[in-house]
Amino acid sequence: MAPINRLDYITHQLTLKKFVSVDELSQKLKVSGETIRRDFKILEENGILKRTYGGAYLEGSTESDVSVQVRKAILLPNKEQIAILSAGFIQPDDTIFLDGSTTSLEIARRITRLPVTVITPSLLIISFLSNYRNIRIISLGGTLDTVNMCFGGKTAIENMNGFYARKGFISCRSISMRYGIMDSNEQIAEVRAAAVQNCYKRYLIADHTKFGNTALYKITDFANFNAVITDQPLSARWMEFLNEKNIKVYYPENVVYPENPVEPLEYEE
Repeated sequence: MAPINRLDYITHQLTLKKFVSVDELSQKLKVSGETIRRDFKILEENGILKRTYGGAYLEGSTESDVSVQVRKAILLPNKEQIAILSAGFIQPDDTIFLDGSTTSLEIARRITRLPVTVITPSLLIISFLSNYRNIRIISLGGTLDTVNMCFGGKTAIENMNGFYARKGFISCRSISMRYGIMDSNEQIAEVRAAAVQNCYKRYLIADHTKFGNTALYKITDFANFNAVITDQPLSARWMEFLNEKNIKVYYPENVVYPENPVEPLEYEE
């Protein structure tokens, strides 16, 4: 296929799906992954798409517009690293909150032998953990977002406000030094904000690509998190910033699991 026709095809697929992967297009168009990446660069320079790990988004869309089945594969090795670290902080008989992120789904996959209670808005986590009798599942209920496969809305928020978890694992879309912890989906942001208020210890689970970006909705401030769990060392500027906020940063090279790894915080309005 000629380059100009390839660009038209990629643009058309983006309008249909909002996300396309390098591997999928490479196989479909019978060209190398490097060729597809060059096409992505051209389209990004023309304001058509935004490149990300393994694929690209339609410009003007957000990660929350993309099917959760697609998002599960994006940065999967990074999410797995975060999940492994996060699971190390979970102890028998804990009550934990896992949000609707695909990173939280990876955490759920790593706690199946523990007797714990899991509060979650995620239909995928509920379905997966329902196979394990040692795990008590509390669904937040509410309105089901069929793109993200998680519950939200007034009912979910009210239910979250009726629970209290010992540990909360909360993700986000973007992390900004100026604006705080942010999301591109209002319904998801509201549930996460409610969870922050109702967890004793709060872990922000986010890969390195989310730092230094902004999104439409604010979830909460840095002061309401005890620790960040990420996939690799952050920049010196971010490490200094989080240290000033008294937020511990855990990544694969520096994790030690003491009995009480972080001090609990009272929620700040």
